[in-house]
Order: sequence, then structure tokens, then C-alpha cells
Amino acid sequence: MTGQEDREVHPYSDFLEHIPKSVIEPLIA
Repeated sequence: MTGQEDREVHPYSDFLEHIPKSVIEPLIA
């Protein structure tokens, strides 16, 4: 799987990359 395909599946990946996982995980948990 290439980076472009991953972005198509997760369109917000680029946006989430700028947010620490410690902040994201509690929200999506």
C-alpha cells in the first residue's frame, strides 16, 4: 500500500499527524 492509498482511506491522516497520539487516542477510544 502506498502513501496515497493510505490517505484515500484516512483523509484526515495528514491533519492527525500534527496532533499527538496521546490527545487523539482518548478521543477515538
